[in-house]
Amino acid sequence: MADYSRIVPADIRLDRGPTDCAIRSWSELYLAVDTSGVSLYTKTCRDNDTPSIAAWHGRVLQYLIDSAYRDSVVVARDALAADLREGGRLAVLLERIHAGLKIKWNGKNHVGVLTTDARAADADLSAMLDRDDNYRARKTPSA
Repeated sequence: MADYSRIVPADIRLDRGPTDCAIRSWSELYLAVDTSGVSLYTKTCRDNDTPSIAAWHGRVLQYLIDSAYRDSVVVARDALAADLREGGRLAVLLERIHAGLKIKWNGKNHVGVLTTDARAADADLSAMLDRDDNYRARKTPSA
């Protein structure tokens, strides 16, 4: 088992850009899994964003933790770190996904392929993140 809690920074604030400008922006927090491991990153999004080529082809699997699309938020760092520790509910699923992700040539592109167990863990993780709001500490005033 792996302990991924080290990837969580001391403070995670997701901001929303001003709503009175032509191009609206907001921050999103993602967990990402690729063949080299698991990472946590924030991304500044705009209305016409597209996924990276690696994500499009499934070489990097991205899981949305929280978004400042509607309001700026502070992420509950301690809850997220606890679930990323060895044996935590996120760590267990991420470990299964990472172990089952392989890169294969499909005749046109290098694409990510998941084993049956990794696909099940991917579905469980996606469902858990869709229904839970465990990592939102509080809303902050809009930027």
